[in-house]
Amino acid sequence: MSPTYNIYTSPRKPRETHFSEIIADTIDWDIICLSHVGFSNFGIVDQLKTAISINPDLIIFNTTSFDRNEFVIDYNKNHCSAHSQYPILKYLHYDYFYIRQLLKQDNITPYMISLGLSSPAIPNYYIGMAHNLDKNLGKKVEESAEHIENNIKSLLSLYDATINYFYDSVIINYTILEIIESKIPFICMMDYLNLIEHKHHFQSNNYILPWQYTKDQVELENNKAGYTFETALPFHTMLERQKSFAETILISMSQQDLI
Repeated sequence: MSPTYNIYTSPRKPRETHFSEIIADTIDWDIICLSHVGFSNFGIVDQLKTAISINPDLIIFNTTSFDRNEFVIDYNKNHCSAHSQYPILKYLHYDYFYIRQLLKQDNITPYMISLGLSSPAIPNYYIGMAHNLDKNLGKKVEESAEHIENNIKSLLSLYDATINYFYDSVIINYTILEIIESKIPFICMMDYLNLIEHKHHFQSNNYILPWQYTKDQVELENNKAGYTFETALPFHTMLERQKSFAETILISMSQQDLI
């Protein structure tokens, strides 16, 4: 399961260790974490394109639910897919200061937000975060939140899950092809879109954990420990499950001759 916080900046207890950190410690690799809670598949595509621009030794990712969409919070900016480094940092989402420094993009101001289709559309948490980043940005987000909230019911009435599933599957598959063309090894750890059952570009070592079965097992483990999928923070799982994820990924990495 992905981090529900920024692994570089958020405080944790000693036993709260993510599988990527276990892997890095085991084989002495560095981690570049682009993963954050709440991103849509479109946001994950931006993350993957940014990963390609960094040219790492391995990319590990999930897909996510197709009820998440993007909302513009600054209409004076346009999303452009032609950027040499894809602008994931222009999303308003958590603390990207580490990644901004890594890509030497300190001057980027977020202009979109990736959220699920639910009410409230933009929670007060994000509005407060925007105000902390920049007062003018905070005002724009606040105005956008009010505008989106007024229209969210109409939007939900027009929403078609089948169409969104098709859109998300296409953009993820297209981006996986870009990763393959870049010759960067990758692992799709868990695939909410279940692309493996449809047209996909996975080889045997690129796809390792079935989403629904794994989630069911995680929920059973969490319930035994007195938690739910939602309350087992910061990773939705117990530490032993993170260790299990790390072991599974290390096997896949070995099969790809990465270690």
